Amino acid sequence: MRRADPTRLYYVLEFLLAMPTWVAMAVYLVSVLHFSPLQLVLMGTGACSAVDVVLILRRARQEIRDCVVELDADRAAADPKVFTRIHFHYIVSGKTLNESQVARAIELSKEKYCSATAMLAHTAQVTSDYEIRDA
Repeated sequence: MRRADPTRLYYVLEFLLAMPTWVAMAVYLVSVLHFSPLQLVLMGTGACSAVDVVLILRRARQEIRDCVVELDADRAAADPKVFTRIHFHYIVSGKTLNESQVARAIELSKEKYCSATAMLAHTAQVTSDYEIRDA
């Protein structure tokens, strides 16, 4: 985390998000970090999909060690500035991973399991690619 600069004005907004069946989560928006709520949505979508991919590959008895999702997105120029394009780049690491299983896991996440991706796909073109690394 960056050190506070005493010559700059910082503000922190705190929101408590809670659902009846979920643990409450505090979201802090700090001006210096520049995370907007929509950026948090995008990051949450990447996390949602990564969890799906890991669980699907484990169920398929693949020796997965790590899954990183890099996201690249465009937003509309006019309000509401929804996402119009989202690209997921998966970096999946493991021991002798089966490429067809990795591709299938990513496809299942996109088409069936990841609610966040399904929601964003109503306004955005969602694409993906992947790379497999031995670990």
